Amino acid sequence: MTWVDILIGVFTFFSIALAFTGTTIAESALAFGGDQWTDTHASFYRKITARGWFSLIFLAIAIGGIVAKEKMKEQALRDEVALIENLQTENLEHKDRISKQALNIAELQMQLSKANQNLSKNAEGIEAHHLKSLEAAFRLSGKSARGSDQALVRFKARASIPIPSQHFDQMRLSGGDQFYFATFIQNLSSRDLESIQLKIGDELYSLFKGREKGFFERTLRLPGNPNKQTLAVLLNPLLLNNLTLKVMVKPKDPLQGQSPFKDLVLSSPFSDHAKKIYKTTRADVLNMRSEPQAKTQLISRLPRGSYVRVLQNDVGKWTEAITSDGKQGWVLSQFLSEIK
Repeated sequence: MTWVDILIGVFTFFSIALAFTGTTIAESALAFGGDQWTDTHASFYRKITARGWFSLIFLAIAIGGIVAKEKMKEQALRDEVALIENLQTENLEHKDRISKQALNIAELQMQLSKANQNLSKNAEGIEAHHLKSLEAAFRLSGKSARGSDQALVRFKARASIPIPSQHFDQMRLSGGDQFYFATFIQNLSSRDLESIQLKIGDELYSLFKGREKGFFERTLRLPGNPNKQTLAVLLNPLLLNNLTLKVMVKPKDPLQGQSPFKDLVLSSPFSDHAKKIYKTTRADVLNMRSEPQAKTQLISRLPRGSYVRVLQNDVGKWTEAITSDGKQGWVLSQFLSEIK
């Protein structure tokens, strides 16, 4: 109940009370009757008593209150309808905005997906480029990388004697290497000794000068390109067979060609992946064989610190690998280490 309802009730009560209050019907009718009402000469408004006027005023106020209440209800209803319409309009606008935002989000997701695809392709391209660079550096790394080498050469009446190697099928020499040999000379003339030459590629080096007897040793510093390895051969044109040479070779740079490859592996953004592919040997001499079994065909002898690319991991105790010069075979897994 509102204050308007209370006022309407009060004024209605007083209107009725003033109009009909009396102990008899005649007394109750005095508000609008009696002598004043029968006086034909009196004006209409004088025929109504003071109590009647008060009753009419209170009645009018009550009716006005009822009308005002209805107007207020009607206005409240219109306001409520307007509010509902506004809310519905705002709701539709929100739905439109949400729909547009959903479309924008979907479009952004598509753009992001395309960007990720492009990024993935670019990353794959970058990785492929780095792996190609690593492979190129790997192939260059072993062309001159080797440790010290030694051999025992026996002259057996052969005109050309390949010098054997601990690491390869035949000894390889480069510019800057120290070529040391020692022998014990007996029953050989100066002419015999001077005929013996060391051949490296197209270059010839005399080992003996003048007549020598007894123990003899000499060290040669070989000139030439330090980046090029060449097979070493001893020439014996007189077919001597009573001479034995102890040969030792110390390279100027045992890791020549390997440092750039190592730096590239360690600095590459794909270093972790590269370390799984490329390994280094940690045995003084590691045999590479044709099958993952001992006593099978020997493919190569790899000096300590050689780099290999892994082809197949751990078949039992063996790993299939390929060297920088393209020799492929099996090596013992325990002698392969991560490049550090």
